[in-house]
Amino acid sequence: MRRFGLIFLCFFSVVFSISAQIYPFRNYSLVEGLPESHVRAIVEDYNGFLWLATEGGICRFDGATFQEYTTEHGLPSNNVNHIIQDSKLNLWVATRAGVSRFDGRTFQSFTTKNGLISDDVYYIFEDSNGFLWFATTGGVSRFDGKKFTNYTVENGLPSNRAWYIYQDSEHYIWIATSNGVARYDTRGFKVFTEEDGLPSRIVNCIIEDHEGYLWFGTSNGLAKMDARGNIHSIELDLIDKNIFATTVTQDGKLWFGSLGGAFAIAADTVSETLTTLNGLISNEINTIYQDRNLNLWFGTDAGLSKLANRRFNILAQPFVTGRAVTSILQDMQGYLWFGTLGNGLVRYDGKQSFKVFTRDDGLPNNFIRTLFQARDSSLWIGTAGGGFCRYRNGSFETFNNPDTRADDYVYCITEDDLGHIWVGTDNGLLRFDGERVLHYTEKQGLPSNYVRAALHDSRGRLWFGSYKGLSRFDGKKFINFTIQNGLANNLVLSIYEDSNGTIWVATENGLCRMHDNANPMQTNCFTCYGKKDKLSAQNVWSIIEDDQGNLWLGHRNGVEKFDKKQNFKYYGYIDGFKLIQTYPNAVAKDREGNLWFGAFNGVVKYNPKEDRPNPMPPITHITSIRLFGKEIDWRQYADSVDNYFNLPRPKEGEEFAVVLPYNQNYLTFEFIGIHFTIPERVRYQYYLKGFDKEWSEWTNQRKATYTNLPPGEYEFQVKAANSDGVENKIYTTFAFKIEPPYWEQWWFYAAEVAFFLSLLIASFYFGTRKRGHKVSIILAITTLLIVFEFVNENIIEGYIEQKVGNVTIFKVIANVALAAVVSPIEKLIYRILSAQNRPKEEDPVQKADKGLWQQGEKNRI
Repeated sequence: MRRFGLIFLCFFSVVFSISAQIYPFRNYSLVEGLPESHVRAIVEDYNGFLWLATEGGICRFDGATFQEYTTEHGLPSNNVNHIIQDSKLNLWVATRAGVSRFDGRTFQSFTTKNGLISDDVYYIFEDSNGFLWFATTGGVSRFDGKKFTNYTVENGLPSNRAWYIYQDSEHYIWIATSNGVARYDTRGFKVFTEEDGLPSRIVNCIIEDHEGYLWFGTSNGLAKMDARGNIHSIELDLIDKNIFATTVTQDGKLWFGSLGGAFAIAADTVSETLTTLNGLISNEINTIYQDRNLNLWFGTDAGLSKLANRRFNILAQPFVTGRAVTSILQDMQGYLWFGTLGNGLVRYDGKQSFKVFTRDDGLPNNFIRTLFQARDSSLWIGTAGGGFCRYRNGSFETFNNPDTRADDYVYCITEDDLGHIWVGTDNGLLRFDGERVLHYTEKQGLPSNYVRAALHDSRGRLWFGSYKGLSRFDGKKFINFTIQNGLANNLVLSIYEDSNGTIWVATENGLCRMHDNANPMQTNCFTCYGKKDKLSAQNVWSIIEDDQGNLWLGHRNGVEKFDKKQNFKYYGYIDGFKLIQTYPNAVAKDREGNLWFGAFNGVVKYNPKEDRPNPMPPITHITSIRLFGKEIDWRQYADSVDNYFNLPRPKEGEEFAVVLPYNQNYLTFEFIGIHFTIPERVRYQYYLKGFDKEWSEWTNQRKATYTNLPPGEYEFQVKAANSDGVENKIYTTFAFKIEPPYWEQWWFYAAEVAFFLSLLIASFYFGTRKRGHKVSIILAITTLLIVFEFVNENIIEGYIEQKVGNVTIFKVIANVALAAVVSPIEKLIYRILSAQNRPKEEDPVQKADKGLWQQGEKNRI
């Protein structure tokens, strides 16, 4: 078993000397929503979307979701080999049953019935003249937009099985086949095979480097063509010689994909190799693609892998990978030391070599808790349960306190100006002068016996962090600082002095900066930063300063950068810090300025040279507009609809994309900012011109809803910012109009005015010419009510809404008051008009005379 263990160790030493880093790949498979795992081709379209060719159709990826297109949508076959976008912005899809052109809405397919040489199409290429070339299993077809011109072995092709087509800088067309490579010009084909220097007749891919040399990927390695047209096999130590994919990146590197992984060529040497050991989802590479944000994509037989920013890399070494790394230190010789829980002590030369120290080598135990290098270059190791020891001249010497076993749990070590070693334990402080150990506990003034952090600052002062506060030792006594002095929390886990001599304290409730000349009699000794300052985690476990003067904080959710402007920037899993939970005080800076973080399951290296802000803003689109929360066919409201998102677009010369009726006023806008580096960190701001008073707060929400919009003219505006805060200079807009209801149209207002004038004229006529007539009373009161209703609706309620808002109780009070005014006026009008029609009282004498006259008439009769 011991021999097997040695063989195992040797094996991993060899493996990890080849590949010592796990890169922050972002992998997508069926679990992440990829419709089919065998990705054969990748292209980025003019809208910024990524399109994938798979064995299950094609799909569009926006960084968050995959949208699948299959035979149900019009593809001739779901078995897709390749996809490109042409100069007219159409997508062309190569399938096993013909090719298809996709305009965003519909597929138009071409097969042998249309003149294609074979329906089994493997590759598509557009040349500088705009002609499309199709490599098939039956030859090559060229399409000029109207007809196909076909080429086979009869025309000079070395084989009808063509795999790849490429045009070089001199405009020659190159065709890779199963029997060599052919160069095409107006005179015909010139064929190159093994006799001309190719390592194999089976040529799978072709690329031209930045210096103008052509490279051929074959089934048996690489070949390069020089300026004279001579081909030479490139003898390199490749992970696999069966090469299927290639691309050239912006930095001039040539990337090739094989059955064994991907590798980069620079200056005719292999500069980098990527396999599953580095984080690739699979070693079988079908395609390699670099997007406009410089992310590198690998399409494999098991899914899609993306390599973005390489600022964080995981150390791939079997004795630290998956293990709790509790302490990190770079010694004076440049070696990195990692303390682990259970695997002992690991020494790393920073390149390839690892050496592991365990109990068999003299360690008290294999559970390391802290590391410290003294001025005499000796290495001090604190263990969990085995006390502390010194490593010097290749051997370990153990020290512990015979009085109590509790001192065997060591959490921090430092050295004072006299060379004494101070050790923080679960039972107070130990001071070791080389011969004897002195013990300090709460009895000597420590706030707590649980000591977790120690620091010897540039002024010679000793600082200790415990469960009950921060302590400073002046050589005689402990001076303590707690929450009473402004500390955020009494549980202190780390103490750090920055390049300006400022003392920083990591607590369970945030980060604290100690003020100069602070003393325990003051209550404001600290300025503290926490959740209110956008620190992503409440607890802080470790602190270190980078070469740019930024503080880096480790906590249970990842790491945080605290810059000179006192802004926090969080890095977690999606940012490349995949181990997430750091270990308290397990942090170090090496000579190159890299930061090393110990975590509960390994080691992460931060490389500041790779931490370059991405200058490209997201490409922002409004992807959907819903009415009352439902998808609709916008052709019922608009004459022109865009194919890509099925949204209305304005006609030439028109301002609005759509004009909606008054009752279609509940709109939801959905949008996306496409940026593949860290799509989850894209943030949005939106503004509805004509309704909103200001832009919204930045949000990660991708939709905005507006309800009961009043009639008017509007323009929805949205912009996005990438993970580094770079935002669109020009925002995306959608202009629309909501028409007023018929009762707010000009003609209705005109009708209302005409009716009111008619009413006034009629009231005046009947009131003057036909006084006392019932019609005059009705007209007068109706006119009065209309006047007062107009005053109430347009003046009183408008004033109320302006001053106190749309509060019902105030409107009710206003209506009651108005009714109290209208009622007596209404009665007065009624009384006046009614009195005009009442019969007059006759004079009694006249009445008597009239009666006598009437009686006389009767008698006469």
